[in-house]
Amino acid sequence: MLLEKLGIDILLLIKFNNIIANLSADHFVKNILVNILKIRYIVVGDDFTFGNDRKGDFNLLKKMSYIYNFQVQQISSFRIHNFRVSSSLIKKLLDNNLKLAEKMLGRNFCITGIVKHGNHLGRSIGFPTANINIFFDKLLLTGVYLVKIYGISNNFLFGISFISEKHITIKYHYKVCEVHIIDFASNIYGKEITIIFIKKIREEHKFISIFQLKGQIERDLIVAKNIIAQNLY
Repeated sequence: MLLEKLGIDILLLIKFNNIIANLSADHFVKNILVNILKIRYIVVGDDFTFGNDRKGDFNLLKKMSYIYNFQVQQISSFRIHNFRVSSSLIKKLLDNNLKLAEKMLGRNFCITGIVKHGNHLGRSIGFPTANINIFFDKLLLTGVYLVKIYGISNNFLFGISFISEKHITIKYHYKVCEVHIIDFASNIYGKEITIIFIKKIREEHKFISIFQLKGQIERDLIVAKNIIAQNLY
């Protein structure tokens, strides 16, 4: 969606499997970039490598550009607070330095999805949640967060989000983001919402009883409301 707003017409996600990993750099350029994609202009970062054993780089692309009639440009790394901005660093920062991760993203981190039925445990203890399944291979952040929820009304609503991995069976599992929307009780099943993570409240904990969980959620809400009241988000 973000790329679409930038005017990108087509996005190709090439799955990095053994077939792609074992392609030589020359083969990748000739058969993938030139013959299939009909490439005319390539932009790569200053640490870019490709092909089997990472033998392909900017210099190889430059040489092959003369053979296959395309242009290639190399751009320098972008730095914030002397850190090189990269997806791998942002992934590490999301769970322990959300503010710096946001600066590197240029936006708040968010998750968009359809509200699904859960086990209704939250509702049974007075804290109903909107549940969104997450299909990341690895969770980028875990714990309890103050969040903003978009897609329900013309403005945003505040909530607290619990994000973790839940196991359905021994064999299959999924990851879920649960959101308790503060002072809100309408039915929104099937609705697409966007959850923007604002501030981490605490780490993920296991509870030995429902009463212990309910008490912790009550404390989480107090913390969240204090943050909101003092504009500390």
